[in-house]
Amino acid sequence: MSYDINTTLVLETIEQTDKKVYKARIADIKDDCLYFEMPFNEETKRIEAPEQGIKLRVWFQTPDKTKAYFDTSVLGRVQENIAMLIVEKPNSKSIYKKQRRDFVRVPAIIEAALEVITKEGPIKIICKTEDISGGGFSVKFNSSIKLQTGQKAKVWLVMPKKNKKIAHATGEAEIVRVRYPEDSRHLAWASFKFTKIMEGDRSKVIQFTFEKQIDLYGK
Repeated sequence: MSYDINTTLVLETIEQTDKKVYKARIADIKDDCLYFEMPFNEETKRIEAPEQGIKLRVWFQTPDKTKAYFDTSVLGRVQENIAMLIVEKPNSKSIYKKQRRDFVRVPAIIEAALEVITKEGPIKIICKTEDISGGGFSVKFNSSIKLQTGQKAKVWLVMPKKNKKIAHATGEAEIVRVRYPEDSRHLAWASFKFTKIMEGDRSKVIQFTFEKQIDLYGK
């Protein structure tokens, strides 16, 4: 469970009201410091570096395809052959594999737009979610719309945040369950799993679910 020079890591700000997600490649490792090439902001798609003192949660993919995490802080920047961001190097014992608590679904009613691919062509649906997690979501929709398990969809989600800002996430998903009511006047229900989503967008969803868990359960 380690990393090396040229490993690309994801850096997420913590203890910040407006969470930011970056990707950066390790350029050098010296003593107690990691030197990154200047990070790339996943949302703005621009090169951008967090300020000195900012706390970060960093993760990378291990050979067994799981994610390893550690927490660190920004020590500063340096200009050598290239501009680099310096962060504190973690102790090997502080690197951990995070349990998939991120993917626990929480009740949440937010706006969702779907474009479901069918044999007859795409069906566009504006609806509300019933629950959501980093791994997927479920929605209620008009029962006159006929959907089937296995159908693919493009997804747009609108998530109101505690700071009164709006976070948007897009991706692709697959229907894993569909349930229709006996009475057609009632809404139908479908559960989706994400099949393709940028890590920056997934992080927004996970952050939103954490905030909802705190609101709902106080933890």
